[in-house]
Amino acid sequence: MLLYKDGCFYGRYISFVLPDGLYLDTNPPLAYDYGISAWDEKEQIRFDICEDDTSKTGDIKKDMQQHLFEDGDSFEADSPIMETELNGLTGYEVFYHENKHDLYEVWFKLPEGQTCVFFAQCPRGKTENVKELPVVKRFLENINGNFS
Repeated sequence: MLLYKDGCFYGRYISFVLPDGLYLDTNPPLAYDYGISAWDEKEQIRFDICEDDTSKTGDIKKDMQQHLFEDGDSFEADSPIMETELNGLTGYEVFYHENKHDLYEVWFKLPEGQTCVFFAQCPRGKTENVKELPVVKRFLENINGNFS
């Protein structure tokens, strides 16, 4: 469950603002207790953000590697899993693809063993860097830790 207050969504440990012009996905492929799925205006770029206990071992990088590339998924890495920092949150990010989509995913470490997962996908070949798409950049700029 997310709280919406003063133009911002709040989970247990993160807050974020959705860029204008996004469509909320009311029937997403994955349902989240503390998350949301959305599409851009042309319905080509999909975003998911959630708080989760995705990191089973507490080693986010190892769990990300296993979850994305070793558990039978058809994903292919386009970059190594790299350390990242955003608005005071620390974690790991990776660029990857499958047949129809280029994807970007970042996992941030949160308190109490929780993880914030941000995922973005666009049609394969649309861009060299999903993270640099303007709507993705606007989304990422507005993710913050909410640890009080």
